[in-house]
Amino acid sequence: MIRKEIADEGVFSWQVLAGREFELVSNMYIDLFKKHPELKPLFPDDMNALAEKVEKTMSILIKYAYNMDDMVDDLHALGRFHKNKVGVEPQHYPMVIKSFLRALKKTMGEDYTEKTGRAWQLFMIYSGKHMAGAPPKKGFFSKLKGVLNIK
Repeated sequence: MIRKEIADEGVFSWQVLAGREFELVSNMYIDLFKKHPELKPLFPDDMNALAEKVEKTMSILIKYAYNMDDMVDDLHALGRFHKNKVGVEPQHYPMVIKSFLRALKKTMGEDYTEKTGRAWQLFMIYSGKHMAGAPPKKGFFSKLKGVLNIK
C-alpha cells in the first residue's frame, strides 16, 4: 500500500499540471525518442491519439494513488496488450520511466520538487513492474521510503 504522503504529492502535482498534461506526455516522447531512437518503430506515426491515451492512463493512476493495488489487474492487462500487440519488452519500461521523470521536471519547471519526483518515481516503477509482469513484492513502497529518503 502506498503511503498517504506519497499519494498526496502525486495527486497535488497532477493538479498543478492541470492543462499541461498533453505537454508532459509530449515531452516524455520527445525525450524517449531522443535517448532511445530504437524504440520509435514501436510507436504509431501519429502520436496525438496515443498521447491522449497516456494522459488518460496517468489520470487513472492518480485516481488510484491511495490504493494502487486496486488497479493491479488493469496494469497486468495493459502490460499484456503492450507486449502482445506493440512488442514492448520488460527492458523498455525503465527507459520510459526515466523519460517520464525528465519530462515531469521539464514540464513542471519551478513547480517541480524532489518530493514530486520521488512520488512519481514510485508510481511509475510500481506500474511498470506490474505491466512488465514482475509485480513488486509486498511492502514495495514502505521499503523504498528509506532508499528514497521519504519520511
